[in-house]
Amino acid sequence: MTDKKTVQSLNETPEKRRNIPSISPSSTSDLETELRVYQAELEMQNEMLRETEDHLEESNAVYHQLFNLSPMPYFVIDSNLTITIANNAGAELLDKTPSELIGERFSRFIVPDFQDSFHHCLAGLSGKKLRNLVDTVITLDDKKQINVEIIAARTGATGLNYLIAVIDITERRQNVFTLRELKLLDNALDCVNAQVVYLDTNFNFILVNTAYAKVCGYPKEFFPGKNHFVLYPDDENEAIFRRVRDSGVAETYSDKPFEFPGHSEHGVTYWDWTLTPVKSFSGAVEGLVFSLTETTQRVKAAKVLQTVSEQLEDQVRSRTAELEDVNQQLALEMARRTLAKDELRALSRRLVELEEAERRRISQELHDEVGQHLTLLKMILDTGRRNNTMGKTAIESAIEQTNQVITQVRDLSLQLHPAMLDVLGLSSTLKALFQRLKDSSGLMIAFDGNIDDTRLNPDLRLCAYRVTQEALTNILRYADVNEAAVRLTDKKDHFCIAISDKGKGFDWAKLTAGKSSGISSMRERIMTFNGRFRLETGVGLGTLVEVELPYSIDKKQSP
Repeated sequence: MTDKKTVQSLNETPEKRRNIPSISPSSTSDLETELRVYQAELEMQNEMLRETEDHLEESNAVYHQLFNLSPMPYFVIDSNLTITIANNAGAELLDKTPSELIGERFSRFIVPDFQDSFHHCLAGLSGKKLRNLVDTVITLDDKKQINVEIIAARTGATGLNYLIAVIDITERRQNVFTLRELKLLDNALDCVNAQVVYLDTNFNFILVNTAYAKVCGYPKEFFPGKNHFVLYPDDENEAIFRRVRDSGVAETYSDKPFEFPGHSEHGVTYWDWTLTPVKSFSGAVEGLVFSLTETTQRVKAAKVLQTVSEQLEDQVRSRTAELEDVNQQLALEMARRTLAKDELRALSRRLVELEEAERRRISQELHDEVGQHLTLLKMILDTGRRNNTMGKTAIESAIEQTNQVITQVRDLSLQLHPAMLDVLGLSSTLKALFQRLKDSSGLMIAFDGNIDDTRLNPDLRLCAYRVTQEALTNILRYADVNEAAVRLTDKKDHFCIAISDKGKGFDWAKLTAGKSSGISSMRERIMTFNGRFRLETGVGLGTLVEVELPYSIDKKQSP
């Protein structure tokens, strides 16, 4: 290869030849010699040019090989932003072949939001500024977006073409924070009471605050680089994380249950948590912020409160039911007392009426029967005294009148108080009563009596006698029968009286207090001795009165 000085002399020879002076014929041989020299120099120049051309072709081939094999995506675009050259890396970046990119407008790959900044970058290449750069986002045909950094420079003789170098910074963008920013964020998160985590889009820990590390039982340095769902596997939560990452929409949950793997002593814990996506300027999700607040104590307290509330409600319902039952019992008791008062008043009236009726009857008996017989006896005796003679007939008449008076007085005495009770006992006195009822009304009474009369005090005998007498009187008045039955039964600590008939019976529910004074009188007598009174009857079913009286002489105090 010729040196630089030789090439320069060859380049200047044509100019010098223009200034060569005219050659005389005598100098022809010199001229011929000079021409030979000049021809040799031309051949040398041609050889040098051939070598230079070969060198340029070799350099161009190397350049194209380096251009196509470069891992850096390169594009050459003209003033219309049309791609004229693209290397293999550039074609691979845009998911096309180099030939498919020729003629495409490069700007169509720039997302709309970054078109202005890209054009501004190219427009800035003027004067001494040989290159410019800009961060932008390109979109592929499959809608995938890539974060890139574009370095642009003018090229070509006219300077109207642009060489574009594209650097994929998607991975770098995922690590948003610088070390300084991470330190500041770490300090800020440690001032928060809630547990806070920053994760990448693959759910790997980038940063956790002290509160989160403390709850999990690890130092803060343990987490970065580890996957959240490797440490805490949970299919439901992982599905939520994926949904937030893919949709870019935050989600919030309250009192969500969680069990720490390998820490059964913690049991089920509860958390309020929010998962918020972190987005780039282009709107792409670059990470997730996971913030949590434990609500286990609140949930447990709420459950305890709910349990206590339910128990209180149960107690209130139970107490209300008890009060309603008590109110019903009180209402029934008031109704019973009202009925008892009505019966007592009716009984009192009836007793007064009976007392007055008995007085009238006794007075009438004394006046009509005993008085007449005594008057007749007096007349017989007066006649005998005046005549000073009393024949046998007169004496017999006086004796007969005297006997009648005695009988009537005895009957009255039995009705007022059966003295036989104190002498002969209950069974014998009842038999005498049954005989008198048979003689006076024709009522036949079947009697079965087997009690230890010696265990009865006078008051119990009188009570049993009066109850039986009242029951038989009611049979005579209302039953419309001529047969009845009385049975006395001796028990261990009490005795029983049963008075029954097969008469008409009656509807006990329709019987008013005023018309049941006989029954009320019997019941009142029995209750005085803490006894029991039961009545069974029905229309057309006859009547059964059952009485139980204790042998004990303690009386119940009447109100």
